[in-house]
Amino acid sequence: MFFGEAKISKTTRTLNPLHFEDFEPHRFEDMVRQLAYDFRPWKSIEATGRLGADEGMDVRAVEGPGEIERADEDENDDIVQEPTPVRLWIIQCKREKAIGPAKVRQILKDSLPAGSAVPYGFILAAACDFSKKARDVFHQELRGRSVQEGHLWGKAELEDMLFSPKYDHLLFAYFNISLQIRRRSLRAELHSRFAIKRKLIKIFGGVDRKLFKTVLLRNAREERYPYWKEVPDFQTRPAWLYATCIGHDPPDHLSFIVQGFFAYVDDEHQKWDALFGYNHEKVRVIRSYLPDESEQEKQKGDEYIRYWNDRVPEENRANFLDIRLISYDRILVVDEFGDRYNEGPHLLVEFTPESGPFEPNLRSPDVEYGDLPFRRHLRPTEENRISFFPKEFPKSRPPAIAEEKAEKME
Repeated sequence: MFFGEAKISKTTRTLNPLHFEDFEPHRFEDMVRQLAYDFRPWKSIEATGRLGADEGMDVRAVEGPGEIERADEDENDDIVQEPTPVRLWIIQCKREKAIGPAKVRQILKDSLPAGSAVPYGFILAAACDFSKKARDVFHQELRGRSVQEGHLWGKAELEDMLFSPKYDHLLFAYFNISLQIRRRSLRAELHSRFAIKRKLIKIFGGVDRKLFKTVLLRNAREERYPYWKEVPDFQTRPAWLYATCIGHDPPDHLSFIVQGFFAYVDDEHQKWDALFGYNHEKVRVIRSYLPDESEQEKQKGDEYIRYWNDRVPEENRANFLDIRLISYDRILVVDEFGDRYNEGPHLLVEFTPESGPFEPNLRSPDVEYGDLPFRRHLRPTEENRISFFPKEFPKSRPPAIAEEKAEKME
């Protein structure tokens, strides 16, 4: 659709992959060891890799003695406590970009040489992902060496652990990321959004109705209000302006009519055309303190009105409305009272250089036709536009097209 129809997408928060391979080797080992603290009830856990001659072990851990819970089949599946024996675990840490089946076999050979004590469990932690074949080789080799329990902590497993709430402190310590802080921030953002929504509904009306409320949109960062003469280029880039709010649509947005043009719809209400040479919605969008419309512009408007009334049958008359949006999130303050210079309500908004108070590159054009209160709507597209108006009223480009061309030139 060449008019830049609004496509609102909910804000999603995603994280890029964690780059374990960028760690210094001992720092990666420290992280794995801290992740392992809650894995079993350890009697001791030692970072043997720091000693230099580590005999193939980066971390040596001893499990137990302690108690575990199990179901007692002879006592109607009651849960009983059972003591655990002392068990030796070896944790190997490899900060490598790729580990294939042959490399897995070599790591286990170096870590569990012939004649050495066989540990109960073995964990291989790596900064990369393991293929299915590498995982199969890992478990086959451990069974061949009588190791009872084995775990592969690849990149995916390490990320899953770090993203769990109980390891949020490690995620923050090693990557300066805290999902708990992000959740609190998101919760505060949502509370703020709904507080703004409640104020807007109180002033303008419910989300299920057309509003047609005039409101002053003010740049929240402009401290020279209301002295417009002190603001450079105020007449071309006003720092505050009046606009007509027509509804809460799409969700979490206010919509405003910023321009209107005389239009035509065919008898089947499937095709349309418009006269983009004259904006007749200037009454609804009042730029504060700007000069009145020139006599020449008034005459032009009268010409368009007469032509539209004389040449377009009443049942085919329509209005092309250029509708712009403001997200609730960009409304910082809702002032329902206003001041002695401009009566309320005021919305203090973060303006952008490209589109002032409105969302950049988001607009929702509409061709409106029919009598009140049963107005109907046609979504204008390039495909369903026809040539109804003659050449003496040249069809200038709609505002959205002009903006798109300007962006490409820049």
